[in-house]
Amino acid sequence: RDRMDNRKLTFDQAQEIRRLYATGNHSYRSLGMRFGVSGKAVKNIVHNQSYLTPEVTGKVFFEPGTNASVFCRPN
Repeated sequence: RDRMDNRKLTFDQAQEIRRLYATGNHSYRSLGMRFGVSGKAVKNIVHNQSYLTPEVTGKVFFEPGTNASVFCRPN
């Protein structure tokens, strides 16, 4: 099974997590509770270890079953 099939968040939600965390008003844990993921998952998002943007990877893929583009870490 493809890793992208297991994602619990959309890329828009990941961007929202980054935006909210950058305000300094939220912890990893509080954002995790708000979005239904672990604090560690939030930390990985904030530190660009998951849900990467094209600015970080330079690679664009399409999310299976949708018309939405998604971004993946290069191998």
